[in-house]
Amino acid sequence: MKWGDYDHDSLQDLVINGIGSIDFRTRVYKNMGADSFLLQPFYMKGSGGTVDWADLDNDGWVDILVTGYDSTSGGTFTDFHHNNMNGTFSLVSTNLPDFGEPSGVAIADYNLDGSEDVCFIGGTSVFPSTGSALALNTSLNTYNVQPFFNGNIINPILETADMDNDGDYDLIFSNFILRNDNTANIYPMIPNHMSVSIYPNPAREKTFITASGIIESITISDISGKEIKSIALLSKSAELDLSGFVPGIYFLRINSSNANIFRKIVVLR
Repeated sequence: MKWGDYDHDSLQDLVINGIGSIDFRTRVYKNMGADSFLLQPFYMKGSGGTVDWADLDNDGWVDILVTGYDSTSGGTFTDFHHNNMNGTFSLVSTNLPDFGEPSGVAIADYNLDGSEDVCFIGGTSVFPSTGSALALNTSLNTYNVQPFFNGNIINPILETADMDNDGDYDLIFSNFILRNDNTANIYPMIPNHMSVSIYPNPAREKTFITASGIIESITISDISGKEIKSIALLSKSAELDLSGFVPGIYFLRINSSNANIFRKIVVLR
C-alpha cells in the first residue's frame, strides 16, 4: 500500500497490492477530497508482493511498479505500469528481474544521473544465489541489472534514505546498513570498506583497476545488462583488455568478500 498523486490534482491517491477473498489484484483509489476515495474501474495483476509509485520513465508522472507471485502461472513477476497521464495505466515491457513473495523494493536515483533506479530483495529465480538485484536505469525501460548483496528472503526489508547526509541514497537492506559513495557503489557501513580506482577511464585498449582490498571477481556488462565477460581474481589489482569491445558504456561489478562495487567505464576507439 503506497500513497502518490498519480493525476496531478495535489491530492494523495492510494494504490494497494494484495490477496483478496476472491482474487489477486492491484487496485487504485483516487482521492476525491473530504476524506473520500473512489475505487478506479481498472486493476492490475497483484499478489502478496510489493507495490510502489515511481516516475521510472522520467516524464513527470508517477508510474506503478508491482512485484509478487502470479497465482495463475505459478511464477514470480515484476510489472511496470506506465502512467498515461489521463487517469489510466499501460503495462510496459522492461528487463527488470522478476521478484515474488516475499519481496522488498527500494526506488531512488542511486547513481545520481537523474533517473530512478530499483533495488530488489526477496524470492527470485533470476538471482537465486543472492536473492537480490540492483537495476540501474540506463534508458527508457532499460536497466543494467546485476546481482546485489546476499539477501535474507525471510527478512526482505528494504528502505532508502540519505542516512549520512552526503547527497546520495543509502539503504537499509535486511539487517544491514549499506552506504552509497555517490556512484551507485554501495557497500556495508563498516570502517574498512574497499575503495577502488579505475584508470584510464574512458579507455581504448586496456584499463587498470586497483583496490584497497582483495578483488575476488570482476563482471563486465553492456548497457542493456548483458554479461560480456567475467574474470576470477584474488588480487588487489587487475588489467582489463578492452581490445575486443565495441565503443560504448559498460558496467563493472567488482566483488570482494564483503562488498559488491559497481563502476561505469567508457570504451573509445
